[in-house]
Amino acid sequence: MLPSHLKSAPDSGYKGKEIIEVKKLDSIFENLCDARNTVYMKIDTQGFESKVLKGAQNALQRIDTVQMEMSLVPLYKGEMLFDELYCLMNESGYSLVAIIPGFADKNSGQLLQVDGIFHRYK
Repeated sequence: MLPSHLKSAPDSGYKGKEIIEVKKLDSIFENLCDARNTVYMKIDTQGFESKVLKGAQNALQRIDTVQMEMSLVPLYKGEMLFDELYCLMNESGYSLVAIIPGFADKNSGQLLQVDGIFHRYK
């Protein structure tokens, strides 16, 4: 998390650490989703959205709709911002169909994050 995030939301500071196992969605997708399923994927990974998408290249071929948190300004180290994620999703065969306002700076009112909903068109 970058200082700009903490400044806008002082209660969002780190509370602790956990060790987790990270797997690419492509490595587990077949075990989770039947070929007959219509899949809606929600990504809210605190700046790791592009890494989730990179690990889901094959799975994305079977995912109808993706809802993803996207920052409009840098809030996390190394994250892709809205415009880059929009282009990535468009290149992957998705169209932006809705934007849901999200996190805003309490002092200035500036919108900092939105959820984009993308639907597969190819």
